[in-house]
Amino acid sequence: GCGSPTTEFIAVYAPVSAALNTATDELCLGSTIDLTTYYAAGATPGGTWTSNGPDATAVSGTTFDPSLAGTYVLSYIVSNGTYGLYGICSDSSSVVVTVYPSLNATIL
Repeated sequence: GCGSPTTEFIAVYAPVSAALNTATDELCLGSTIDLTTYYAAGATPGGTWTSNGPDATAVSGTTFDPSLAGTYVLSYIVSNGTYGLYGICSDSSSVVVTVYPSLNATIL
């Protein structure tokens, strides 16, 4: 035949899922959320949570602990492989959380 035989290696990665159970949620300032409670059945653990809202440091690992009231978009990104920012197979989902100021009930 023509040419030399060549060998190619192909990596096959399992699909990932960032499916979440809810699209919106609410809580009062001073409360926290374990973000893993949002994972839908079959969601791939080990991804990265980020927060876009009044408190840029409201997410630490899988805990949402805001210090300011307001509306937050919490995004979960999961990937496998090592190609680029999101990996070879990637998925993302978001949940909108409204954080209300704490109530102070004083009896006079």
